[in-house]
Amino acid sequence: DEASIDAEVEAFLSQQNGDVEKFADDDLLPVDVDLDGNDKDESSDDGEDEEVQCLKIFYCSRTHSQLSQFVQEVKKTTFVDDIRLVTIGSRQTLCVNPDVRKLHGITQMNDRCRELQQNKKKKATSETGNSKKTKNSSSGGCPYSNQSRVSTLKEQILASVEDVEDVVSAGREQKACPYYASRYAIPLAELVVLPYQSLLHASSRAALNIKLKGNVVIIDEAHNLIDTLTAMHSVRVTAAQLSASLSHVREYHTKYRSRLKAANLSYIKQLIFVLDKLLRPLRDNGSKQETTSIHTMEVFLQRAQLDNINLFKVYRYCEQSQLSRKLGGFAQRYNLQVSAAATAADSGSQATQVASEAAASPAPTSATSPLQYVVDFLRCMTNADVNGRMVITAGERSSTSSLKYLLLNPCTQFTPILQECHAVVVAGGTMQPVSSFRRQLLHAAGVSDSRVREFACDHVVPAEQLLCVTLEKGPSGVPLDLTFKSRASTQQVVNTLCCCNDFI
Repeated sequence: DEASIDAEVEAFLSQQNGDVEKFADDDLLPVDVDLDGNDKDESSDDGEDEEVQCLKIFYCSRTHSQLSQFVQEVKKTTFVDDIRLVTIGSRQTLCVNPDVRKLHGITQMNDRCRELQQNKKKKATSETGNSKKTKNSSSGGCPYSNQSRVSTLKEQILASVEDVEDVVSAGREQKACPYYASRYAIPLAELVVLPYQSLLHASSRAALNIKLKGNVVIIDEAHNLIDTLTAMHSVRVTAAQLSASLSHVREYHTKYRSRLKAANLSYIKQLIFVLDKLLRPLRDNGSKQETTSIHTMEVFLQRAQLDNINLFKVYRYCEQSQLSRKLGGFAQRYNLQVSAAATAADSGSQATQVASEAAASPAPTSATSPLQYVVDFLRCMTNADVNGRMVITAGERSSTSSLKYLLLNPCTQFTPILQECHAVVVAGGTMQPVSSFRRQLLHAAGVSDSRVREFACDHVVPAEQLLCVTLEKGPSGVPLDLTFKSRASTQQVVNTLCCCNDFI
């Protein structure tokens, strides 16, 4: 009859809509990984690893302006026509795609760029039984990632010594990506210029496919190398970030648990357990005053009841499955209304339901998830107990409560560089005294004094021609301010010149 026909039509349309929604959410499911073997989804950049590598000098400094000055000095030498030089920078420096550059924050830019790369490789159709279903994609890919144009730009970079600004200008003119062109040029480059972060951080080296074995590394401005290593590998995560991550992961698990494979489901449950336990020390503060305590990693893990969890596998799963990126896209695509239950102190509180309806078209999956900060924190938690300390700051508000991992032994992060490289040169204008540097970075890594060569230049001005005078004000009575913010001040320049003139 008519009622039964209407019911059948309704059921059919409901099934079709469900299939479309399910199909559209495939990009939010975690990448399948095998932590006990090889990844199932191998990277498409494996060919890059097989490229021929030549002997290289890696020169790194703190800022891009210092690197630009170095490149300008290289252009003045007789080697300018015979050397293949590549300057490496972040997407924030090299990206020319307006849709990516308008994003706030390097993490969002990285996520959006990777998403565009994946969208380009994604197949337009997928076979399901005997029918074809078209996939909806948030973008058709980056227009600057054309392989032919990127390869042409790579050849141009290797053919002549060019600064970052030159490469970016050429990329805009040729509609080619300077970021990937520079990366692809690394294997054939003889001199690679890059910032501290790209060289001193192991994951950054792996992402850029930087091979240090048998090559030479020069670290300029090395007087702050110990502090840089310590700060770079010390991570702080707030209670608000942990709570938001826990809420989002629970929502994600509730939404997709029927579609997740057994391995993914197991690791996501472990991650929920870890996030909940990390929040406990911050919840258990009975007083309203802020308290701070310092623990070894072993004591902290026992206190948080995480000593029986394999954090190595949990961290590797989060990295290889790209879960933080998927979670960011999930939170952006669905209007998540997180209630107090999701952030309540009770570990058994239920996660809130996602919004009943998804957006009509899939949203970009480049939103930054708070889980990314937690993943960085998990990486630090895998360090040896003696190499760092855990600082617990428990306050009345979640914004002031935090967990911070402090790296105490920077040698652990510098040792792989010393072991792989043919030679490491550290240079700086204020390296003396070098006893602390030798003890913390060289001796602790097993480098004997016989392998260390020290060279220091004498003053070019004889000591008898030097005069040391302390001045507070210039002839005009204006206090001397030789800071960066006042270097363009005409008054300060005139005041300084007048001071110098009085002593000539």
